[in-house]
Amino acid sequence: MKRGIGVLGLLLAVGIAAQPVFAQDLRSDFDQSGRVDFADFLLFASAYGGGDPVFDLDGDGRVAFPDFLLFASDFGKGTSPKPLEWAQIDSGDPPVGRLDHTMIYDTVRHRLVVFGGKTLVELGDTWVFDIDLETWREIQGSAAPAPRRGHGVVYDSVRDRMVVYGGEGGPGFFTDVWSFDLDTEIWSELQTSGGLNHPGLAGDSIS
Repeated sequence: MKRGIGVLGLLLAVGIAAQPVFAQDLRSDFDQSGRVDFADFLLFASAYGGGDPVFDLDGDGRVAFPDFLLFASDFGKGTSPKPLEWAQIDSGDPPVGRLDHTMIYDTVRHRLVVFGGKTLVELGDTWVFDIDLETWREIQGSAAPAPRRGHGVVYDSVRDRMVVYGGEGGPGFFTDVWSFDLDTEIWSELQTSGGLNHPGLAGDSIS
């Protein structure tokens, strides 16, 4: 290692690295890793005493001790990921709490779509949650599947729709298939053929 950057440099680097520093200026991130770390120190050390403008942090034409001091002040800085944590969203007027419902993520409109489920009785309501606006909205005005729980659902991205099958409700098990158009927000029952040799399903999954 070249003159002026030996043990002193390592001590400075280690001492500063122990501090949680957040910075905007990544002038010393020579390897473009997003953080000024020991790999950058090795690159700087190899250039010390030369004239490479990449490492000439003070712009005087020579990579010398003043540049090392600038590098030492940058050491440990970089992009630190935001810690993961839960935060409750105040979404205004949400749907009633429920179980055995279904939900899909509408990738085009960046929203969740919830249908059915059960409280003390089966539910047949449809709700959308706008992830950007953090608001709920109930879909009304369209004939919808009968209230049910435990039904299966699939997001059909090609046809821009949500498809619901089966479930359990007041009259027993369902065998019907419904489509919810994610653009027009209209339900329509699908006429199927082939049939299944059972009276219906609940708690099933489809894909």
